[in-house]
Amino acid sequence: MIRNLINGKTYIGTSRAPYIRVKQHLSYHDLDVEFCSSYELAEDIHIYGKRAFIWGVVEHTTKENKHECERKWIQHYQPQYNTRCKSNWAA
Repeated sequence: MIRNLINGKTYIGTSRAPYIRVKQHLSYHDLDVEFCSSYELAEDIHIYGKRAFIWGVVEHTTKENKHECERKWIQHYQPQYNTRCKSNWAA
């Protein structure tokens, strides 16, 4: 989970290598938007800077269960940065 400390917006995602994934998110503002899972998140990292965000693991799960787990937390938190993903997780 990524949370913007300034505006409170969140992002939920899955990764087998969370530290690498965090580095990818932090560098998206330098890359083509097509590589970014959330354009708005990339924009806000660029605007507010890295220190305006906290990063953490909400739940550890198995590879087979990761999408179900991600869906559960997206439904729970209703993350604003997951706008491109939300339609994929409709109940």
